Amino acid sequence: MTRPIDYAKTACDTIMQKYKAPDLPTMNTFFYIGGVFLSGMQRVYFQTGEKKYFDYIKEWVDSYIFPDGTILGYNRPYDTDEVTRVMTLVPKTFDHKQPGILLFDLYKETGDERYRKAIDYIYEKVPDWGRNSKGGFWHMSVTPNQMWLDSLYMIGPFLAMYSKFKNEKSALCEAVNQAILMYENMRDERGLLHHGWDDSGEAEWAGENGLSPTVWGRAMGWFTVAVPDIMDYLNPGSEEYKKLAEMEANALKAVLKYRNNLGLWCQVLDRPDAEDNWCETSCSCLFTYALFKSVRLGIISKDYLDDAKKAYDALIGRLKYDGEQMLIENVSVGTCIDEGDYRHYIERRTVTNDLHGTGAFVLMCTEAEKML
Repeated sequence: MTRPIDYAKTACDTIMQKYKAPDLPTMNTFFYIGGVFLSGMQRVYFQTGEKKYFDYIKEWVDSYIFPDGTILGYNRPYDTDEVTRVMTLVPKTFDHKQPGILLFDLYKETGDERYRKAIDYIYEKVPDWGRNSKGGFWHMSVTPNQMWLDSLYMIGPFLAMYSKFKNEKSALCEAVNQAILMYENMRDERGLLHHGWDDSGEAEWAGENGLSPTVWGRAMGWFTVAVPDIMDYLNPGSEEYKKLAEMEANALKAVLKYRNNLGLWCQVLDRPDAEDNWCETSCSCLFTYALFKSVRLGIISKDYLDDAKKAYDALIGRLKYDGEQMLIENVSVGTCIDEGDYRHYIERRTVTNDLHGTGAFVLMCTEAEKML
């Protein structure tokens, strides 16, 4: 039987053969799309010790980090050119901080001071980030008062890692508090978390409770992955650990009620039977990762291992190949909330081997490797 780690390696090798490290989508931007994939690759490196994976990650990071620890694109003057405009927004959204999780191991293994400086550079603006009336981080500076589920994965694990790295307890407390705020304010009566919440109610999509109307699969997937990753840095006997464990268990039990007939999940999570809804790979991988890890950590009982295995087997069964190249299909491209309605999410494009999906798949396989 092929081991999960072998599938992860094939997925990594497929992308490595297609792109030189500095050319990973999105080029010229220190961005979560590359960061998610490379965080999966970093775990492959941890499990296999194969240096080609470390070297690829290092080459990508080095294409952005200057000797003083500053990062390509941060604080550039505004320009109407599309690439420059995107780069100008780098400090203004957590999406551009997520790859910071790669830096801790790079510093540990090389001792290169650039990485330590870059870690501090990424963190330095976090305490002063825009917040809503309850202390929740805005997802972007151009979306005041709006919390998006995406943010927890983009910044939460980095804060937890930073806390250990610098012995900065406030960073870990911040990660925990942001998770709790999301859980308590973005959850509906079914236990599902919506993509966005605007406590001011001013967003075009905000309902009476401030929530966006749709439960987007990948957004809730980010949440269920981020919570146990943050828990890795908490004392298992602490009240914070117990609170996050309860949140994660409840979230996964809610998610399991909305599987499709394959044992997987759809683009719009809570409408698996809708004819125009479709099975989405990245969220299915994220939920499967969360199930495996939550069983391993004892967050949920071992009875749920069968659910994780069923989802894993279904995802492996959907893989296709072109020679030695792995094809991971039905991956939704990224999306803002915009109108936030059902149609907005259903009409998003899908891209084979989009790094959202490849990264989620690799992460899932590295966690499955520990359990199967």
